[in-house]
Amino acid sequence: MENKVHEEETAIVSRTPVVVKIGLLGALLVQNTLLNVAARRSRVQASKDEELSGCGFLTTTSVVTTEVLKLGLSFLLLHMLESHGSLGETVFMVGRQTRDNPTDGLKIVVPAACYVVSNNLVLISGDYLEAPLLVLFGGLRILAVGMCSVALLRRELGARRWTALLALTTSIVCVQLDKHRASADHAGDEGKKNLLLGLAVAALACAVSGFAGVYFELVLKNSPISVWVRNLHLAAISLPFATMAVLTKDRDTVSSCGFFAGYGGAAWTYVAVKAAGGLLIAAVIKHADNLLKCFATAASVVSVAIISALLYNFHLSPMFFLGASGVVYSTLLYGDALKDLPGFGPIPTFLGGRGRRICCGPIDAVPYLPNSLPKGEEGYFIPAKGDDDASPRLLASSTSPRGRTPAAAAAAAADGPPNDNSENNA
Repeated sequence: MENKVHEEETAIVSRTPVVVKIGLLGALLVQNTLLNVAARRSRVQASKDEELSGCGFLTTTSVVTTEVLKLGLSFLLLHMLESHGSLGETVFMVGRQTRDNPTDGLKIVVPAACYVVSNNLVLISGDYLEAPLLVLFGGLRILAVGMCSVALLRRELGARRWTALLALTTSIVCVQLDKHRASADHAGDEGKKNLLLGLAVAALACAVSGFAGVYFELVLKNSPISVWVRNLHLAAISLPFATMAVLTKDRDTVSSCGFFAGYGGAAWTYVAVKAAGGLLIAAVIKHADNLLKCFATAASVVSVAIISALLYNFHLSPMFFLGASGVVYSTLLYGDALKDLPGFGPIPTFLGGRGRRICCGPIDAVPYLPNSLPKGEEGYFIPAKGDDDASPRLLASSTSPRGRTPAAAAAAAADGPPNDNSENNA
């Protein structure tokens, strides 16, 4: 069963054109950037409104509004992209897919419940940990997604991609710590802090969040139900929880000020962008995967910091530039886009290169080569197949008409080094 799931998931991703994947990830990057900028502006406006009238923008009501918008957008996209009929036919399509796949419809409850649990665990851990530790565990969610992808989807990452995920985690922690450095002098109530309990809760939040994202990916890729119907299900399940939060936390404020109190241009922009982002994330997970989503989200964190520096005089420290550079490097490393860049040839494969080079100049500068190659060519050690850290097993020439091409040499690496006599006879 697990192999079948992995094969179907791989087939879905492989059928998606690269241009579509890049477009979706680019759109997610822009959406995350706009969301963070709009969130900041809405908070600033809410503070001003609260000072003037005592009624500001409430985050609980924004969640309800977002879920309602997601319901409407999901239905609209389903009608435009897949139904091609009347509104009644679209409603019938939703009912038919839900009725024909009753267990699949219930599966969406698992990630919805996990997200609720994870969000509450993050809030609880905030009572016991300082901001830097919270940022650290927020970054570790990336590794949790990687481990859950291997366990649930049977996805093979390899040394290079694990290195990229570790680099991305470290980099995003550096960027986030730089954003929180201003609050370092405000440690809060030390008597309320409990390091061990806070770390345990934060670690559980990372694990639950990572599991929820990968399980949602598994549900999306292993079901005949449309991704837009899935979004309808998810919004419909999340809406009651969001409404309960309004009733339990902000009932009095809503009664006195109104449900849409403080909804200005920035607040409506935030809600609209967040609703669109929920649909976009589902499309990214369906046609790419959760790990690529993590890279797009990390890049948006860097973009937000740069925009904050331009608009709000946010100071960028050396730690930020270190983290931003790490985000770029880890993204290129995960996509295996470094090996063809100048200077990356000698670097080990798990760091993005082709492997160790044994010569960098004319061949006659290295007289102990076991095979004679034409003057001016370069030789490379090629690692054993399936092991990025294996010792070199084969000497190959990059362009020699007498030797093999790099692809042919790599394919022959698993069979062991060539016989010197047969090479000389050739």
